[in-house]
Amino acid sequence: WDATSGSMIAEGAGGNSATVPDHYMAQEIRALVFSPSGDSVLSCTREGKFREWCSTTGQVRREVFIQKPDEDSNIRRRSPYAMSSDGKYVAYQTQVDSVSLFECGSGCEVSQYVVYDDGDLNAKREIPMAIALNPQGDLIALGTSNGTIWIWRVEVEVDKEPTSIAVIRGNPERGLAFITFSARARRIASCFSDGSFGIWDFEK
Repeated sequence: WDATSGSMIAEGAGGNSATVPDHYMAQEIRALVFSPSGDSVLSCTREGKFREWCSTTGQVRREVFIQKPDEDSNIRRRSPYAMSSDGKYVAYQTQVDSVSLFECGSGCEVSQYVVYDDGDLNAKREIPMAIALNPQGDLIALGTSNGTIWIWRVEVEVDKEPTSIAVIRGNPERGLAFITFSARARRIASCFSDGSFGIWDFEK
């Protein structure tokens, strides 16, 4: 859409028809960003299909299927998604207690992030409820069902463990619904299931 006139510039459709093949709405787009140049729109669907679209014509330029061999497909279909601002990476929940980061060009998993109750590595694992990637693409944050936010450095080297840089402990009575980084990634904002929100400082 043109932001000034409100007119449609291009339109893309996820499948070959207007109907969705199953009740999980597999073709529903869960993440969408413009490329840095603005000439492409990058999307990822519930079923893990990454597409690059021409922002002028709406035609698909490339398509990659993203899937982890041992992932729980039912969890993935309910998961929140997050895509880096350059469209290079997408993150979503692949198991009950973990989120995986995938390289969109190849469809391969590059790292995995597991969350624990109150940030205690010896405690029970928690359920990710919200995911965010910072604008620079070097940090990932997960908000959990007990109100805690975990922040890691994004790690894309093979066999290198991600580094946790901050754990923000929230109110366990208020589950997180959404999180987002500020433009310079010095703060993170969170929305809670009771309709409130918070803004947090953290050190990179």
